[in-house]
Amino acid sequence: MTSELQRERLAYRRSRARRSTLVALASTTVFAAVGYLAITEAPGWPASATRSSTGTSPSPPCPPSPRACG
Repeated sequence: MTSELQRERLAYRRSRARRSTLVALASTTVFAAVGYLAITEAPGWPASATRSSTGTSPSPPCPPSPRACG
């Protein structure tokens, strides 16, 4: 048995949680879109995209580091 005040508090908390979730979803979507556009519209992106899809590398691989294995 909950009081009217308690029901109001629970409703308020649910609305705040819903709003918080929507704000987080919107900000994540905007961040992802800006990141995607920043990468794909950057100078040199077409060449990078072509290299990664064909599997070619612009430079030889780095030699193994003695510190790589810890």
